[in-house]
Amino acid sequence: MIKKTLAIILVGLFGLLFNDCGKNPHGQPRHGEKTVSGKASGPYNERIGGEKEILDKQVIHLNGETQNQVGIKTAVVKPGLVKTTLQAMGKVLAPNNRKALVGFAGSARIVELHAAVGNWVEAGQPLVTLVCEEVGNAQSDFVKALTDCELAKLGSDREERLFKKDIGAKKEFLEAKANYEIARANLNAAEKKLYVLGFSKKQIEKISVTKNVNPNVTLSAPISGRVVRNNALLGAVIDSAAEIMTIIDPTDLWIDAEIFEKDLSKVKLDQEVDITVPAYPGETFSGKIHYIGDIVNPETRTITVRTKVVNRDFRLKPGMFADIKLLINHKEDAVIVPKQAVLDDGELKILFVMDVDEPDHFVCRVVEVGVEYNGDIEILRGLAIGEQVVIEGNYQLKSRLHEETLKGAHVH
Repeated sequence: MIKKTLAIILVGLFGLLFNDCGKNPHGQPRHGEKTVSGKASGPYNERIGGEKEILDKQVIHLNGETQNQVGIKTAVVKPGLVKTTLQAMGKVLAPNNRKALVGFAGSARIVELHAAVGNWVEAGQPLVTLVCEEVGNAQSDFVKALTDCELAKLGSDREERLFKKDIGAKKEFLEAKANYEIARANLNAAEKKLYVLGFSKKQIEKISVTKNVNPNVTLSAPISGRVVRNNALLGAVIDSAAEIMTIIDPTDLWIDAEIFEKDLSKVKLDQEVDITVPAYPGETFSGKIHYIGDIVNPETRTITVRTKVVNRDFRLKPGMFADIKLLINHKEDAVIVPKQAVLDDGELKILFVMDVDEPDHFVCRVVEVGVEYNGDIEILRGLAIGEQVVIEGNYQLKSRLHEETLKGAHVH
């Protein structure tokens, strides 16, 4: 029992002595060290600097046959464009002023169709012909009002001539003039009703000349665009709530995206935007900021940013989801390499450069990287334009590099 107690005391004393060895006289960790709890484990900068010295400028030798087996491929480092971007997800929309719903202001029956889904129509082009009793009555009222107005004008002109010659009475002249104004007002009201029923100015002018009354009315396209929806069926009876056709002009589209409030200062009107959609992977469309919202969503703390994009070939479709990248700044002559050329090695970024004088020599470089853009990555330090960088087979070079490093350190 005494021996067991002495053993416990010795273990405790040894533990205290061991803990004190790693502290300064005040019991704190030494400068540059970190504790096990996370303020821990050795001088970080010195450790990274040591790893860099071990890897940087190390040379791997591969003869031509081995290079073919490994699949070594290189690319010349050139200056290129990189952009710093702010990313967001959005949705493709048709602008409100480039959409039109074609309907009718009364009850009617469809008797003829002039356009189908997918057709491109020009403004004023016939779309659908309807037959409607109200149309016939409105035309009849218009013709009557037109005739009354013409007669009233003749009477007003006659009384005016007589009055000026002191033949007619002033009272008759004023009455005739008032009747003409009333007739003009009635004609204007009858004409407006025809416009409401879907008649164009050209159609009304034709009625004015022919004085023909027809219960048919042909609805025309209010804008140029593509017919994207057609609910019209021959013989179907429609009312004022029916949406007969929908036309969209997809020449220019909007992409509405939400950005966080904290990023608002990075966005401005006419800012360049790169757009990608799942339908065309690897392809980028270009646009510019057209509108920045005035209200922050209180729940998500986001604000709407609208991009206007020219929709060449009509490949973008309203309703698509889109990823946008807002260009914050860019460099035209940055040192860039394909992204696959750069490898992670712990907390370092490395790549391999082929020695142009000795093509079987591949030099490891520890580099500092910048932004990624369009499959390339910017090299801020450690590489020069004109060098040959390995873009395929670099993983095998990395493995050989570590094998030789371990052999050099006599680690087996």
